Amino acid sequence: ERLIVELRDRIAAIEIEGETAPLLGLLAWSTAALVKAGIGDPATLSEAETQADALLVMAPDAPYGYFVHGLVAHERGRLPEAVRYFREVLAREPNDADALFWLGISFNIAGDLAGAEETALRLMACDPLSPLAWLLTGVWHWFSGRVEESSAPLRRGLELDPHNFILHWTLG
Repeated sequence: ERLIVELRDRIAAIEIEGETAPLLGLLAWSTAALVKAGIGDPATLSEAETQADALLVMAPDAPYGYFVHGLVAHERGRLPEAVRYFREVLAREPNDADALFWLGISFNIAGDLAGAEETALRLMACDPLSPLAWLLTGVWHWFSGRVEESSAPLRRGLELDPHNFILHWTLG
């Protein structure tokens, strides 16, 4: 229900401010995020991809379209493509925590543990108060076979965000 209200708020923001690249980027991100969360229709990924293409035309030097393309590629299991898009985001916004998180997750899943470690350290350096930085660090330890070392960062992430379902699931 909260997500629906947030989507409605974003649409209201577009009605007030107009179709700006940041607001359209949030709307496209929301489309992809609902699918990633398991509550959106996977068919809407094509809609998110179309929105991302439009953002690349509207604001080619901004990170928005690249980020949405990265999320869609990741969700579809096209990890090299996702990595390429997340790197495009970081070329435009070097400390984009969301892009760093998903880049690190993509590296972990692909088995590029050196890339995952580098990305986790970079995210931790730029946003140490983000639960996602601690989550990525814990996941990197986990994928590296260092399960004992994964619990401390995951627990720190839960201290920062005690209601984060993914942190609870990962720690479990």
